[in-house]
This record gives sequence, C-alpha cells and structure tokens, in this order.
Amino acid sequence: MKVKIKLITPDVAKELLKKNPLNRKIKNTLMYDLSRMMKCGDWVENGESIIIDSNGELKDGQHRLRASVLANYSFNVVFVTGVEPNVMPTIDTGANRGLSDVLFLNSFKNTAALASAIKWIYPYDNHGFHGNTIKLTNSSGLQYAEKNAEWLDIAYRESNIIYLKSSRLMSKSYLMYVFYVITSGLEIRDIHIEFVKNISGVIAHESTGASWVYKQLYNSRKAKTKLNNKYQIAIIIKAWNLFIGGDPVVNFIRFNLKSSLPTIRIGL
Repeated sequence: MKVKIKLITPDVAKELLKKNPLNRKIKNTLMYDLSRMMKCGDWVENGESIIIDSNGELKDGQHRLRASVLANYSFNVVFVTGVEPNVMPTIDTGANRGLSDVLFLNSFKNTAALASAIKWIYPYDNHGFHGNTIKLTNSSGLQYAEKNAEWLDIAYRESNIIYLKSSRLMSKSYLMYVFYVITSGLEIRDIHIEFVKNISGVIAHESTGASWVYKQLYNSRKAKTKLNNKYQIAIIIKAWNLFIGGDPVVNFIRFNLKSSLPTIRIGL
C-alpha cells in the first residue's frame, strides 16, 4: 500500500468516481448532508482516508467525492492506494462515534440525555420544529453544548428531578426540550418548572390545558401508540400559553398538523 496527502478537487472526484463499480448503494441523505457541510463551512479534514485498490477501483470515499462535486468544494485527504481488491467486507465495520461519545470525550456529564436533548433542540432552534431536513453533526452538537453548557446543566437537573417524580411519559431529554421551547433558551424559572410538573403529572389539576396534555400522553402510552412529534409539541405550546394566561378551564386543545407551530408566549 502507498499513502499520501492528496488534494481532491471536483474534477479529481469525478475521475475517481468513474472507477466505482461495486461500492455500496448511495445514501442520498448522507451525500447531501456532506455537501451542505462543505458549502456552509462545517466540513473539516479529519484524517479519514479515501481508498483505492490495486486495480484502481474506489473502495471507500464515494459519498465525500460526490459531495465535493455537488458543492464544488476541494479538500485534502489521506489517499491510500494499492489495497487488495477483496477488502470491501472489512471497511466501515466499526461502531460509529455518536454525539454522546463526543460529549463524554470532552468531559460532559449525563451525555446520553444531553446528546438526545440537543438533537431535539438544535433543529427546533434553527427551523422551528424537530424533524426538518437539517442534520446535527457531532461537531455542531459539541459546539452547541459548549456554548450552552450552563443552561443545559440546569435544564438537565430540573428535568431529572421531575422525571423521577413523574409517570415517566416523557424522557429526561424530551423534558429538557420542553424547557427549551417554553423558555426560548432563556432562564428557567419557577413558573416553567411548575408547568412541566403539570404536564408530567407531578402536579395534578383538573380541566386545564396542562392536565389535558398529560391525559393525551397517558392515553397514548396506554394504547401503545405514539403522538405525532409536531402535534405533541404544538399542544404543549398551546397548554403553556393557556397556563401563563390565567390557566382557564379547557376541555380539549385543537391543532391542525398543516398549520405552523403556535407562537410562544414568554412567561414573566
């Protein structure tokens, strides 16, 4: 085998892709995510190699090469040539490093819940709703955690206390997400904690928006069904708006999935 550092330009990428007869099926989502990262400056040269066998055929790197063409982006890469043609079954067989692993390696605590919460919060923060096409990379997740470390630490602490006292209809990470939505990422106050306790069943009040949300979550769990993500956060937002507006008696909360998410009323 021979190893060198090679500049991959879009033209070089096109030539390498011509010798790609038996590689794995293209994952379009991955290819477009890599292309987006290159365009917006999130791409980093991390030492991952592109591998060519002794017949000149591409063994690893097709998604990065296709992204280079799409983004019209050039980058340096470790370029390995001369491997045996039968090595494909041994490539990419290791476990991928997730955001939780990256946070742990950077001295964060409670990393599983933290990583999951950031995966809810980050798309919402960027697009207004979890589930949009934006993909959170490990690098972006770490930057977000570092920038918002104090808020995330407080949110985890309050969510953990409520979770342990609740019926556990929502995970710790989802409770952190709820705190983010109703605070807009600002200070978590007693009023926010009281509301989250209400929708978690820790505090029981009849005929309020918060109690109605709790019943929806409870009935969904009992029926072994899952509420639509957008619907769930929308009714939580509506219940919050009612809560800080005097908490009037309500029999139900309506939300049309074709509508945008309700506007958050900021509590004092």
